Amino acid sequence: MRLHRLEVEGFGPFRARQTVDFDAFADDGIFLIAGRTGAGKSSILDAVCFGLYGGVPRYDGGEKRLRSDHSEPDDPSEVVVEFSTPSGRYRVTRSPEYLRPARRGGGLTKQAAAVSLEELTDDGWVGRAARAVDVAHELDDILQLSREQFLQVILLAQNRFSEFLLAGSRDRQALLRRLFGTERFEDVQARFDERRRHAEQSLGARLATVSARLDEAERLVADADLGRDAGDADGEVGPEAQGEGITTADRLAELERAQARAAYRAERRAAERQEAEKRFEAADAVLAAAREDQRAQSERDRARAAMARLDAEEEAIAEAKAELARARAAEVLRSSITAADRAVTAADDAVAAEKRARADWDQLGVETDDLDAWIADRTRASGVWERAVVLEAETPRRAAERVSAEEAVATAERRCADGEAERAALPGRIAAVTAERDDARRLGDRLPAMESARVAAELRREAAEEAARLQQECAAADRVLAEATSAQAAAQSALADLRQRRIDGMAGELASALIEDHPCPVCGAREHPAPADHSAAVSVEDIAAAET
Repeated sequence: MRLHRLEVEGFGPFRARQTVDFDAFADDGIFLIAGRTGAGKSSILDAVCFGLYGGVPRYDGGEKRLRSDHSEPDDPSEVVVEFSTPSGRYRVTRSPEYLRPARRGGGLTKQAAAVSLEELTDDGWVGRAARAVDVAHELDDILQLSREQFLQVILLAQNRFSEFLLAGSRDRQALLRRLFGTERFEDVQARFDERRRHAEQSLGARLATVSARLDEAERLVADADLGRDAGDADGEVGPEAQGEGITTADRLAELERAQARAAYRAERRAAERQEAEKRFEAADAVLAAAREDQRAQSERDRARAAMARLDAEEEAIAEAKAELARARAAEVLRSSITAADRAVTAADDAVAAEKRARADWDQLGVETDDLDAWIADRTRASGVWERAVVLEAETPRRAAERVSAEEAVATAERRCADGEAERAALPGRIAAVTAERDDARRLGDRLPAMESARVAAELRREAAEEAARLQQECAAADRVLAEATSAQAAAQSALADLRQRRIDGMAGELASALIEDHPCPVCGAREHPAPADHSAAVSVEDIAAAET
């Protein structure tokens, strides 16, 4: 990476815009930033780090006083860093977060941090990103260095350098480890030591396991009496194997011989097992036949017992069949029997009703001779009762009229109460309407600013639409470029093929110019027994056309 230009305004000790042209020192190869204490030497490096990564190493863990204390409330704070890498030339513009005067209502409001990344092309500076996250991703791809790596290998912060000068040897070693990130080498060494310890422990555990397994194997050999050998009179491995002169290899060799003897015994046991299996299969077949005979005999006994039970229950089954026949015959008469029962019940109810009517008539005490007079008296009484019936019929209407009158009275009372409540609420409503009017007036005062914001938003929207259109045009141009590239590759391939055919056809072209009894321009012979074919030759004009 190479720095070209730095512009600082409202940052650190610089209130007015200051410009550092690094290209002016490019021919010198190396230059010195000098000045009094507090003149802003370290602030230039801080501005470079802030422009590229959004942070200043001097203020890590403390108060981030990036904005200049000399700046007025309306003065901007901005850092512009212009640099180049093998991938191109770029410009980063970054502003920190600070407090500025509010445009409405007085007081201070927070100005959010802002950043943008531009790239220099043939058409000038073109924006690549305008959000902090997008700019950080783009710079990661462009610089190929994180902030910590940048501070370790390119920019050593002043506070860390002063720490280094004043620190002791042990602290200086720790600081160098922190600056150059040597912890990974210590981690590698610690991991190798840990792996060595694990390997030693694993080896010791495996040796102990091998020794235990050897002891167990020797015990099994002794228990199975597999230690007899031609050269071993006693035929025991255990006691001799434990001697001081016996090595692990000797023990393994003795165990291998014991394994061979065990294999021989296993073969003999396998042959005996096969013979036993054959005998077992024959016995199993006999057992299966016997079980089959036993099952058939059991089935036969169960069948005989079932037949005996059926013979014993023959009389009961016959009685049940007769009872079933009688029940089916009686089922046909069920409806008639039900109708007869209902008729008997109705007759009993009629007799009871007739008895109740006679009792009521006897209670009236009316003689048969005075029946006409009794009827006349009852007729006169019925007229009075008819009037009562009429009045009784009008009772619901009178009740409805009374309810309607009560509802009218209640409605009037509610309207009076609502009127009183509305009259009491009028002062509050007047105050609320006055407040709404004042709010509307304040909104009307903000209308010009809101109109300006709307115009700015419209301009941003048009710019976004223009950017989308340009992206589409760029995509179309990329497609055209891809097609042109494919066509160019095809044309180059065809040109290379024509040139190769031209070279291959040179012999035929020379042969077409040969004349009998005239010397060959190549070998000088006057006889031309086998001239090359010139039927598919490529001319110079064909190659020129292909090159065009």
